[in-house]
Amino acid sequence: MERDILKKTTLINFEVVFFISCKNISQKKRTMKKNIFIILIIVSFSACTETYRSFQKIEDMKWHKSDVKIFKVEIEESGNYDLTFAFRYATLYPFKNIKVTIAKKTPKGEILTKDAEFMVVDENNKYIGDVGGDIWDLENYFAQNEFLEKGEYEFYIQHNMQNDPVIVVMEVGLIIEKHNE
Repeated sequence: MERDILKKTTLINFEVVFFISCKNISQKKRTMKKNIFIILIIVSFSACTETYRSFQKIEDMKWHKSDVKIFKVEIEESGNYDLTFAFRYATLYPFKNIKVTIAKKTPKGEILTKDAEFMVVDENNKYIGDVGGDIWDLENYFAQNEFLEKGEYEFYIQHNMQNDPVIVVMEVGLIIEKHNE
């Protein structure tokens, strides 16, 4: 009889310890889930400034003047934005710059055109941009703190160099970000 009482007490103690242990694990899981959720919110808010990013490939690494790159962009919220021209090229790019014409068609149908020139080589004849092997990525603003109303835009990017085609160009891109004040 004493053994039966001892077994029941041991069994009850085990159940209590197991219950408390499971409860602690459950609380730890809930705390972990809350922490992960908070981290995801922080990360998503820190990346909220980018509205649009798109790149278009240049066939055979030869950008012809007739190959106008068209980017259709939906701006979901009126506000001030930074507009960036992105240019991916190879180490053998033969010019110190890239000249482009960028046209913007607004939701009202207005077309605004801008000529821009971006340096590809610095004053020491070194390529500019982020490099990975022989591939260079160059990003330059062509408009900062520009007001864009809500709606659909079209951006047209065409090279404006004397030489046609412009060689060893891999991609041309457009990046639009909310302006940080």
